[in-house]
Amino acid sequence: MVPFVSSLPAFAMLLHKDKLTPRERGEFINKLFHIHLYVSLAVSLVFLHITSVTTLVGSGLLLLGQNETALLVVIPTLLIVIILVLGVFKYYANVYGELRRKIG
Repeated sequence: MVPFVSSLPAFAMLLHKDKLTPRERGEFINKLFHIHLYVSLAVSLVFLHITSVTTLVGSGLLLLGQNETALLVVIPTLLIVIILVLGVFKYYANVYGELRRKIG
């Protein structure tokens, strides 16, 4: 498994090499946790979508059968989650690769 996906100790070991200044270490830590803002935004959008669909169906404004309602909730949720997971892995790989290039 790739170190940036399995755990953060490999990333932390690279950060504590003598080739980085404290400012550069801080920048890499900020880059690493910056993605969590987008993860929380995506999770909020998923919950907003689920809440809006269930509210519309419950109030009778959206007249769908049980299967169509389930698909209207499940498919967008799965798409958002899959895109989010792949995006986070790609972002971590980019940050890890940038750190490896910086250290040499």
